[in-house]
Order: sequence, then structure tokens, then C-alpha cells
Amino acid sequence: MNEGRFLTCPNCGANITNTQNCEYCGSLLVRFVDRGIDLSKTTYLDNTHTSSKLMNALRLCLMMQEQSSESVVMDIYQNNPFINVGCVLRSGFCAFGDGTIIPSKTNKGLCVLWQFNEEAKEEHMKFKTLDSFPLFIERSCIVGNLGDKEKITEYFIDFGCDAEGAARLLSDVIYKVYGVIESELDCPVNAGNDNIQKSRNYYDNRKPATKSKSMLIFYLFLIFIMLAASVFVLFIAEDEIQFISGIAGIFFFGYYGYVYWRNNKHLF
Repeated sequence: MNEGRFLTCPNCGANITNTQNCEYCGSLLVRFVDRGIDLSKTTYLDNTHTSSKLMNALRLCLMMQEQSSESVVMDIYQNNPFINVGCVLRSGFCAFGDGTIIPSKTNKGLCVLWQFNEEAKEEHMKFKTLDSFPLFIERSCIVGNLGDKEKITEYFIDFGCDAEGAARLLSDVIYKVYGVIESELDCPVNAGNDNIQKSRNYYDNRKPATKSKSMLIFYLFLIFIMLAASVFVLFIAEDEIQFISGIAGIFFFGYYGYVYWRNNKHLF
């Protein structure tokens, strides 16, 4: 930014020179103004589309940072089924996938690193369409051991201490990219490596068993066959019992198929 250039903070209305966080209210929304992004066309100007769970958890992160010099982590889970979709770290405690530490002027603040590999092409494309996408630092690297390496694309952002702004942006990512809604969110916050690991072990034990894609397709095929059979029974029904059996089968296998697909679609 050129010296002497002033911007108007969209959150508090102050004239500012800081293009990262407003020096008066701390809002990160000034970054959109600095990049010429029209905030009126986004969902970031208010909390209408913001997860209250995320907001409260991010505020707790900042409060715990004041009380401890250790690592503070907020993991983000979808609870139906239990799947980790991201985590928020303490500023200065974040590293890229290849181990490169991301420098920070302070260890107080919130940052996040999203990673996408070849299997996450759909989520990656959705991420690129977000209004907040220009604010992220993009980087590609190779991760893994010899014989098991893969290329990933990473996106990093440091929100500073703006929990409200961070919640607005993260809510957008979690809903539009991963399809997770408020009622499905779990956001545990922990300080210290031991507590963080204990929490992650707890959630790992609640994850669904790993299933192969071919097995999932096979199960869905069986459900479809049973659903088709129920429809057939309904059409050839000669008495009330057969008619009720056909209706019951359609409802049961239709609903079971929908639930099964919804809980496993992330694996496709």
C-alpha cells in the first residue's frame, strides 16, 4: 500500500492505514477494501450467515491464548459422521505441509491452513469461488514419504485477533465448500499438545469405519434393487397387504438410501 493512502474501515467507519486489521476495531474486513472487493455482494458484513458455534469457539481461542503461552487449537468437525474439516491455530504456531514454519510478528491471533490434494478436486474448485479467496496465501508443495508422495495446494490466512471476522469467513468456507451446517458442527478448543492430542484421539475413535468406494457403490446398488422391488410389488399388488408392503418398502429403502448417501458422499 502506498504511504499516505487512507482506507475507510467497513466495520467501524474509521479512516485507517493498516491493510490487515483496522487499528481501531481490529476488523479484518479492511483487506477486502484494500483489494477492491465489494463487501455488499458478500455475506461478510454482518453475522446473518455466521455460525454461533464458530464465533464462540474462536473467542475462546483468543481468551485461552491470553492465559497460556502453549499451542491453542480449535478443531472443526462435522458430527454426522465425525469428520475433521479443518482447524484453527495460534498465530506463529502454523507450518506448511512440508514443515516450513509460517512466520508471524506475534503469537496472539488466529490462523488457518486449508490443504487440497488430487482427491479433493471438487472442494478445491468450490474454495476458489469464495469471495474471501483473494485473501489467502497460496502455496504448493510435495508431502509424504518416499514412494508415497503427493502434491498438495495450501491456502493460509492469519485473521489477527478478529474472532468475528474469522467466524464469518470460516462459516462461508465450511458451508459452501464442505456442506456442513450449524447443527452438524463440533468445535473443541484445547491448549497444550497433550490436551490437543487427547481431544483428537477422542474424535478419531468416533469416526466412521473406513470403507472402500467400490463397497459403498455396491451397498447403494443393493438399496436401489430393494427400492425397485418395492415399487414393483406396489404395482402388482393384488391385496391390501401387498400394497402396504410395497409402500413401506419404498419409504424404508428410499429413506435409508438417502441417509446412507448423505453420510458417505464425502468419500466419492
